[in-house]
Parts: sequence; C-alpha cells; structure tokens
Amino acid sequence: MISRSATTTEQLIGAASRPWDVVIVGAGPAGAIAARQIARRGVSVLLVDKAVFPRPKVCGCCLSARGVAALEQIGLDQVLPALGGIPLRRAVLATTGRSATLRIPAGGAIVSREALDAALVQQAVDAGVELLQGTTAKLAGWVNGSPQIDLSTSSACVRISPSLVVAADGLQGGFLDGAPCFRPIVAAKSRIGIGGISQSAADFCESGVITMAIGDSGYVGTVRLPDGRLDVAAAMDRECLRPFGPGGLVRRIISEAGLPWSDVLAGLKWQGTPPLTRRLPKVATDRVFVVGDAAGYVEPFTGEGMTWAILSGIAVAPIVAGAVLNYSEAAVAQWRHDHRRLLAGRMMVCRAIGGTLRSPSLRRISMAAVAKGPVIANTIARYVAGPRRGALA
Repeated sequence: MISRSATTTEQLIGAASRPWDVVIVGAGPAGAIAARQIARRGVSVLLVDKAVFPRPKVCGCCLSARGVAALEQIGLDQVLPALGGIPLRRAVLATTGRSATLRIPAGGAIVSREALDAALVQQAVDAGVELLQGTTAKLAGWVNGSPQIDLSTSSACVRISPSLVVAADGLQGGFLDGAPCFRPIVAAKSRIGIGGISQSAADFCESGVITMAIGDSGYVGTVRLPDGRLDVAAAMDRECLRPFGPGGLVRRIISEAGLPWSDVLAGLKWQGTPPLTRRLPKVATDRVFVVGDAAGYVEPFTGEGMTWAILSGIAVAPIVAGAVLNYSEAAVAQWRHDHRRLLAGRMMVCRAIGGTLRSPSLRRISMAAVAKGPVIANTIARYVAGPRRGALA
C-alpha cells in the first residue's frame, strides 16, 4: 500500500540520484493512469504530487459510462466495484420551479474522488512507478533541449533532468507557470468551481442520481457517495461569490431552482478552483506533454471531467513511451492531434450546454423541451458521456 506520509529528504535525494525516462507531475486520474500505462511498457517513471493520498478534491464524483469503459479496457475493471461504486442512473435538473429528468447512459458510476485517486495511484505503484508525495514540482526550463524540474519538500530541494515530462497537475497546479508557451487562455466569463462534502446525505438526494439546481449565477450538483456522505459541487459566477460567500450562493441557487433546502449543507468547509473554462495554446512541446485538466477544461455536467482525464492518460502513454526510445517532434504533433480528436468535440458540446444554462429564457425553453420530449437531450448525453466501442474511439 502507498505510504500516507510526505516524501522524506532521503527519498527525494534518492530519486534525484537516478536517471528517469519520464517524470509525471500530478497524480490525479490522468497522471496516475498515464504513469501506470507507461511503466507497463518497461519505462522508468517517477510520479510526483504535492498532496499526500488520500486527499479531498473539488469534484462532482461522477464517472461517465465512457470513463468506466476506458478503465475496463486497460484492465482496471475491478477498481470501481472494490470502492463500492454506485451505478449512475439519471440526473434531475431543476430551475425556477421547473424540473426535468435526464436519463444518463448506462454504465456510469458515482465514487468518492478521494478513494478513486488513491486506488489509481496504488495501481501505478504496483506497476513499478516510484511515487513522491507531499512534493512540489516546477518546470525550471530547458538545458540543451532537456527539461529541468525542481522538486522540493519542506526540508530539501533538488533538480532533475528526465528524458520526457508529462504535466498532469490539473487546474490548480503551478508546474508550468514558468513556461510562457503553456500559459492558459481563460474564458472571459469562466465560472469557478466550489465543492464540499457533508457527512450525511440530504433527503432530496436519491442514490444513483445527480440532483442539479440551476440558477442565474451558477449551478449546484449533489450526489450521494457510496459511504453515505453527500458530495456538493458547483460552478459559480465569480462576481457573485463576494457578496454571498460559497455557502450563501449555494443556498441562493438551490432556492432559485425551487429545490427543498436542508440544513445538512450548512457549515460545510468549501474548497475552490481557479476559473474552470480554459485552454492551452498547445498541449505538447520540447519533450513536455500535457494531459488531463492541465491541458484544458470546460464546465462538466455528468461525469465528463474525470472521463476526459482518464482518456487522455491512456492515450498519451504509447506516445510518450515510444518517444523515450526515439524522440522526435512527430511525437509532439501526434499528441496534439490525438488530444484534439479525443476531446475537442465533446468539450464543445459542454461549452454550448453551459452557455444555454446561463440564459434564463433558454433554460426555461430547454427544460420544457426535455420534460416533454427528452429524445434530443438523451442523444446529446449519449454522445458526451456514453460508452464507445473501444474506449478511445
């Protein structure tokens, strides 16, 4: 089992004394899966994360059918059952007193993000990956074309120069901050993410169902976790947070939507994210490949976020492993192409849905359409979240 303690000075110095084929920064789903898949190809991999696992995460805790199918394709079909994953059946949407039910493509799951991330990290370690947790990583630049990485803990700092780097440190990571070529382009009206977990589930939240309240200033989704806790994840307009605060804005959105309020959400400790909708000018250059949320993100709705991370972690592995033996700019071009093919269309659909939800009139029209004839909405849901023949199709 992975150690639940931060990296020691001895471990850091030991890792720095070894040559590494690949260093992966960020041990969320994208990073952990990429590490596992690359290591299984006989490549030496160092996986670094600033957190110590298990750790809390701002996330809706839903994994779409497409994401579950991807895990099964790489031999991780027992991970979700072992964590008590709950089948994801439908989403109940509510706004301004109206409600509608959207059928979620069969095969999705609800799972604790703390438990899932720790399990995927363990799978990577079992595959031969070395893990440094409680360790901060920064891209310090390039020397003679080789990426330089500064690794630091509270007591030591070292510099290493691996053959290749995979950046998977998510929305809140700062690994690429020193590289202007990877500076994110943030959408002007991008919302921020807010999340918290209640120790007991609210009465209105049925097991296996996403309950989503949609208001003028954002939306709030709740799901019941396998252990009975309630996960609350929201996307909110930044300008509304200051006057109301996270908890006040959550209550306001739920009230606007006409959902029953429960004191179970009062007093939650909220975590936040930077602006959600963003993209990078490029997702690979000069022996550095970017995956998961770090490569670009759009407000998700029914488990797309974790799925996008899993798919990108799987897809980047053969490219990076091959480039260790024979690096060329063709590997960079290949990842740019594959990343766009995998995710661009589905992110565009989510962006369009987000735009629709911002407009009160469009929300009313859309909700009425879903309530009377959900065929179109279910078709969109199947495209974005449904399983494919071959997880990477």
